[in-house]
Amino acid sequence: MANILVISGPQGTGNHVFSKVLSMHSNVHGWDQLLREYWVNHDNAPYKDIWSKPAAIDYIDWEEHENYVLSVSGPYVDGSPTGRQTVYPDYAEVLNRLDAKGNLQVGIIGRDQTITAQNQLRKRGVESLHNYLNKIEDLTAYRHTFLSVELLYMFRHQYVKSLDSVLDIPVDYENQKLHYILNKDPNAKYVHYVEHSWLDRRRNDVGKMIDGSKPHVEKDTKF
Repeated sequence: MANILVISGPQGTGNHVFSKVLSMHSNVHGWDQLLREYWVNHDNAPYKDIWSKPAAIDYIDWEEHENYVLSVSGPYVDGSPTGRQTVYPDYAEVLNRLDAKGNLQVGIIGRDQTITAQNQLRKRGVESLHNYLNKIEDLTAYRHTFLSVELLYMFRHQYVKSLDSVLDIPVDYENQKLHYILNKDPNAKYVHYVEHSWLDRRRNDVGKMIDGSKPHVEKDTKF
């Protein structure tokens, strides 16, 4: 049976970046178009129809490839004939059917919750994170792992390498494209410098921190 990895997170948490990272391996059938273009609408995602029509899963040959990566955000924008509308994936039905077709694993994408809410308000005018959290048990009912946007951008290749040991699909953590995919932290525009906090260990007038300790010299690499 093929390995089927479904990755999903709240709207705006990083479905696109994880789709790129996990589709790079030559033995993975993923969102290949994203590796050639910076942004592709979810309307063009592979197997997009299964999220609104789960029965379509039964008409796909799931033995054609050894490894699959399927991606969807919750909610997503559906470009139906009646007009574009925001809908939630039918996680319960889709995952149940996929579980019968292959070796199913779910990757649940997370991003800082405050930034996620601000991102949704900025782009959509409404915060939908709480609704996604109400559906989380539909995803955790299956074998799953949590995928962190913050860890991805902080540890980069090393974090991607760690995913190779926890995901059933092969992960190309040595691919040079990672440098370009991860070249700009999406959280940066939401983070602003904080002048001080009451918990800060600020210097006093004799060059020590207010708790009496000496400040660490970052150029000193000795332990």
